[in-house]
Amino acid sequence: QKQQRNNSEHFFFQALLPNATETMGSHLSIQKLTKQFGELSPEQQEVYQQKFNELTAGGASLKEAMIAIAEFDKTLRKFATASEIRQALSPGAIVIDVRGTDEATAASDTVEGARVIPFVPEDQGKSFAEEVQKGALPENKDTSIVVYDSDGARAWMALDALNEMGYTNVINGATPAAINTALSQFASDDFIRDTVGKGAIILDVRGKEEAANAGDQVEGSTLIPWVVADNGESFAAAVAGGALTDDKEKSIIVHCRSGRRAGWALDKLKELGFPNVANGCTATVIRLALQA
Repeated sequence: QKQQRNNSEHFFFQALLPNATETMGSHLSIQKLTKQFGELSPEQQEVYQQKFNELTAGGASLKEAMIAIAEFDKTLRKFATASEIRQALSPGAIVIDVRGTDEATAASDTVEGARVIPFVPEDQGKSFAEEVQKGALPENKDTSIVVYDSDGARAWMALDALNEMGYTNVINGATPAAINTALSQFASDDFIRDTVGKGAIILDVRGKEEAANAGDQVEGSTLIPWVVADNGESFAAAVAGGALTDDKEKSIIVHCRSGRRAGWALDKLKELGFPNVANGCTATVIRLALQA
């Protein structure tokens, strides 16, 4: 799911707001302020208009209003789900930490491999945009990107800025904890032993040659490769064709080389009507759990 506003006007840019020190006036409509959210329903327009009127009546400066609207907006927009985060973090994807450099360095929580590109509300995102334009991100505007900060607020601002710059596949992962949790939802050893003991299917979604060369297959496992290049379409077709099981209530433990493709396969299996699926991470993890 793409959290984007195509053909939008980002309200942090001077092109839209020429004087960030002026007091917001009635000439600046809520429809223009929120154009980056796409088509708004009458109900949504009413909600934003009410907030806009409150800010105007209170004499908020444009900068104060921008930050207030962004904070208000994060209560209305939904952060990416665990499934969406796993799907977005395909090979070549980029994770961006938009906290300040010192803040990110000092933080006890982070996402491995994340790029720190601070989004500074006080400069209306100018420094963020400059870093991107200097090459902090790939030129390919279809690159999958997940942004986060300490609570998701600045990440929304960065997401809108990236959409304005033409990046179309950007989602808000909210916080490091949310992203790491989405990537580490693996079954426990006890769960693996208990479930396999009750007849669960062990599903290996690595490529055929990959699995054969690894030499760590779990005895009795079923191999149905998850092909990243086709976004799992061949996997889904194989499952729908009966390559796995016709019993959709059957328990399934899926694994790959690192657990990432297993997470995508898990989500797809649930979409196909298999409710009892767990991510076993890797063949080694499953084998060690069964030997314990």
